[in-house]
Amino acid sequence: MNKQERIIAILLGLALVGWMFYSNKQAAGRAREAALKTPPPAGETADPAGTLPAKPTALTAAPETPQPEAAHPAPPAQPEETVTLNGGDVTLAVSSHGAVIKRVTLNRFLSEPGKASDRNPSVTFDFANAPGLEWSGLPGLAPNAAYNVTREEGGKAAVFSAATAQGLALTRRIELLDGYQVKVTDTLRNGGADLARLGTNSVAIGAMQRGASKNDMLSIDSLPVFAKAKVRYWDKEKATKQYLVGGTPGGGFGCGGKVSAAGMPERTTVPVGEPQAWVAIKSRFFVTGFSSSDTNCGFTATMTRDTAQPVYALNEVSARVLFPGGVLGQGETL
Repeated sequence: MNKQERIIAILLGLALVGWMFYSNKQAAGRAREAALKTPPPAGETADPAGTLPAKPTALTAAPETPQPEAAHPAPPAQPEETVTLNGGDVTLAVSSHGAVIKRVTLNRFLSEPGKASDRNPSVTFDFANAPGLEWSGLPGLAPNAAYNVTREEGGKAAVFSAATAQGLALTRRIELLDGYQVKVTDTLRNGGADLARLGTNSVAIGAMQRGASKNDMLSIDSLPVFAKAKVRYWDKEKATKQYLVGGTPGGGFGCGGKVSAAGMPERTTVPVGEPQAWVAIKSRFFVTGFSSSDTNCGFTATMTRDTAQPVYALNEVSARVLFPGGVLGQGETL
């Protein structure tokens, strides 16, 4: 495959159901096509009916042992450039450091009921703590590497490009589409003289913060890439329920009967080791979803609590989609 198309969609409320159904059909079709195009090993014949398991494989999902956070790479020497893409319904703030989305504004939706004002701005998703589209794990290319920027006419698309000293070059085109969708086309090319070996790498979806409403919630949903797979609601799964709903079993109770947060880490990451058709982080009213033309190998979900509260209070959810490694020969693209 010469290009990877990764689509991030920001959709509202009831529109999510239709998008999930569409993504399910598209991802299943892409998986079948890819399997049919891949020649079987010598001595074996391809079985179209067996390209997708009838049932999901065993799920790997367990909280990671809290580790000290890795130091963030130093900022590049080149000054940061912020590119604003405006599609009418949505405005994106994209940084040249990493070619990542730092902020998303839904222009037609206000933070509170009433008229628009300085005190009642449009709904904004702040991705500063977990930049959207951040690509981590590429050899020689830091997640916040400096990219050259080319803006396209119309203000809805831009192209970002960067290369390592060894000749590994990444070109990323970000385009705003109708229906609160962002289309991202990544092309990775080995322009060096040696093989480029890629380990497992990941792309960030972004982050969703809890709103001011007492009834607000945060959660994560996903759909495995298997025939007849069903949507997994991670606020109901054993591996993540305590972090999305609140508190650890047997942890005692705090004020008002709520579960105490005593002894719980500020941030917990849970890996899910099976391919997904899509992954979505959501609040009560909004959702950010990720689907890709490339087969992934799972995702990680990160839950961050409000440490100022004596009881467990989920403050932010974020996720990263994992992709398998590979080898690029001279002049090859991925």
